[in-house]
Amino acid sequence: MTGERVMAALLARYGQPVALYDAGGQELARGRAFLQPILERGEEGLQRLPTPLGKQRRDRFLCLADPALPMEEAGEGHIASMGTEYVFRALQPVYVGERRSHWWGVLQVRDREEESGGQRP
Repeated sequence: MTGERVMAALLARYGQPVALYDAGGQELARGRAFLQPILERGEEGLQRLPTPLGKQRRDRFLCLADPALPMEEAGEGHIASMGTEYVFRALQPVYVGERRSHWWGVLQVRDREEESGGQRP
């Protein structure tokens, strides 16, 4: 099996369903991805940072996604899976030879309050 077929088979069998949205909230596509928390040494399950208003989530997640997802079209959009929305902090395609094998990215849980200027949606 070639590298791209291996990744496709792994995503199909073990990946979780995801939906990709553009900045306006319009769904662009559905696919599959691996989403795993990125933990720094000595950190507990949730990564939280103190702020003047209390602790705030700053979890980061590794994303390995279906190469067919049109990530270029999402712009400042987000990805959603299993009831959680994530924004991209880093994103790039990974190639095997000349073909895209998958997307690699670092995600953060979407903070709707922060995006709306501190007001609840």
